[in-house]
Amino acid sequence: MKKIWISLSIMTGLALGLAACSQNDNKQQSANNADNQGTNANNSTANNESDSLAKENLKVNIEDAVKTFQDKYPDAAITEMSLDSDFGKWHYEVEGINERNQYEVEIDANNGELNVKEEEKLDAEDANGVKKEKEALNLDNLITQEKLFNIVNDAQKGAITQWSLEKESASTYFDVSVEEQLKEYEVSVDAQTGEILEKKQDN
Repeated sequence: MKKIWISLSIMTGLALGLAACSQNDNKQQSANNADNQGTNANNSTANNESDSLAKENLKVNIEDAVKTFQDKYPDAAITEMSLDSDFGKWHYEVEGINERNQYEVEIDANNGELNVKEEEKLDAEDANGVKKEKEALNLDNLITQEKLFNIVNDAQKGAITQWSLEKESASTYFDVSVEEQLKEYEVSVDAQTGEILEKKQDN
């Protein structure tokens, strides 16, 4: 009987020891997972910022792209403009309208090469300056792209992935996309004053 009690005591001790080890292992694993999540989040932020459009040394700025379009279509007003990339190649998309036609071109952001994507005749109700006057962007005294990026990153940290120049009522503004830790944000900035008009997270 004494041997049985000794054996039971030994087995109980071993079981308790194994349970304690298992708990310690689980705690250590949880701590490691938390550390990894923190590291991944930090790496994501670092990678986002290093991939940002703000880090690109583009040879063609906004003013250059506007001039390139206007040299091609001197009587046209620019109605839409954006800076985006395809497979790492940055380009400006520019749309414009004159009295009779609307145009869409792509301008390489590094060499300034212009590629005509579309030329289309306006409908009768949009011709003779009707649509041109209504949709023309105000391109006077635009803030620089460098200033735009500084304003946006002060409002929202992360990688700037693209921007578009748009118009609402009489106001022309930049709509800038930012990515931060797998979340996407839109920051709207007045194109002349640099005032933040809106910041929101995309769903």
